[in-house]
Amino acid sequence: MSQHLTRRSLVAGLTTGAVALTVGTTTVQGQTTDAAEQLRQFIEIAYGHADRATIERVVDEVIAADWTPEDPRDVSGRDALKVRLLAGNEVFLILWRKWTLTIDEVFATSDRAAARFTVDGTGHDGAHSSLPMLIIAHTVDGLLTRVWTGTGSLSVSPEATPKTG
Repeated sequence: MSQHLTRRSLVAGLTTGAVALTVGTTTVQGQTTDAAEQLRQFIEIAYGHADRATIERVVDEVIAADWTPEDPRDVSGRDALKVRLLAGNEVFLILWRKWTLTIDEVFATSDRAAARFTVDGTGHDGAHSSLPMLIIAHTVDGLLTRVWTGTGSLSVSPEATPKTG
């Protein structure tokens, strides 16, 4: 039987636990001013397995100094974003013991980009879950200045994560 969690219940549930942070490394190649490639790099560090050095490097390369967060209660700027991205890795470790990121599509105009992607994971109990997401980003002077995210329902099934080739 599958369970569907809303974004609100997911966030509420995440605030009740804590886990150790253990992440792998995502390698992102070179600096670019292409909005689609910048968004792809941002997604890889925000939702993949990026270490601290990779997060800091990519944020410095693709994010504007005056970064505006999606939630107006959050602190603006690159350094605040770096802290949030590192914390995001911890959130995924609460949900999953391992996960994969699949970027389904990315497209851009000169100053906007959008992407659809999915995060699939195996929970600590062995159950498989999948979280579809959408991001829309704006750029100014060749750097990302703001993103808006949307999620589908987190789908959870008791079966283990299917093995990928």
